[in-house]
Amino acid sequence: MNKKKYTIRYLIKNKKIFSILIMKNLKRHTVDLSNKKWYGTDYGGWFVYINTKSPDTQPINIISAGVGEDISFDVEMSINFDANIILVDPTPRAILHYDNFIKNFTNLKKNSFQEYKYLENVDLNKFSLKNFVLSPLALEKEDGKEVKFFEPEDKGHVSHSVVNWQKVNSARFIKVETVTVKKLMDDYGLENIDILKLDIEGSEVNVLNSMFNDKIYPNQLLIEFDITRTNKLSDIFKFYLIIKRIVNNDYINIEIDRFPHLLFVKKEVL
Repeated sequence: MNKKKYTIRYLIKNKKIFSILIMKNLKRHTVDLSNKKWYGTDYGGWFVYINTKSPDTQPINIISAGVGEDISFDVEMSINFDANIILVDPTPRAILHYDNFIKNFTNLKKNSFQEYKYLENVDLNKFSLKNFVLSPLALEKEDGKEVKFFEPEDKGHVSHSVVNWQKVNSARFIKVETVTVKKLMDDYGLENIDILKLDIEGSEVNVLNSMFNDKIYPNQLLIEFDITRTNKLSDIFKFYLIIKRIVNNDYINIEIDRFPHLLFVKKEVL
């Protein structure tokens, strides 16, 4: 047997091993901090680093990309941190979910709506619609580009994706316009980003590279690395390179147990 062909075939067959090795290496450089807190439901929530040494009383800026039909994280962050929150999601059902929340908010504070039952334990009387907006665009590496936005494989699911990592039928897509982190900051007058959440179904590497090229460094990065789900060697390599770039930009990983959900914090913030 040709040794070269055997090696390539072996690597392809065992491509998941590379993700495991990358994460094991990252875990050696992970700082286990107790001052992180979960906000949102089990499904839609995320860990956030809480700076207990010098808490900032000023409103914080959050870009939350990938909303779907669960805004529990965003609502709780708004309540707890008086945050300016820019939601980003061009998915039709996500837009409708946001619009219905805004439209019915007054009644929601008094009565439980089935669509928002997941918020029944949240005190909406402490929530304000001020500075809680949705950009119906797809966060990506370029501005103003029309791209295909592929449907999820399971039609019951919400999340669409620019990267067709679920390999759905090539005809199952809508067309959406893209936006970059820099453009969002310009459009909404944000001088900095305290928290950037990326749950964007495979586009996270493109967005992070574009953002770093623009010299934008949020204090916290909350990222779901869906690019690892393709199990392509090229994508695993992209994952490795972006993890390396994040670390080289002085970020520390403090949450790794929910892979592929990771939480990175700037060293200067810790």
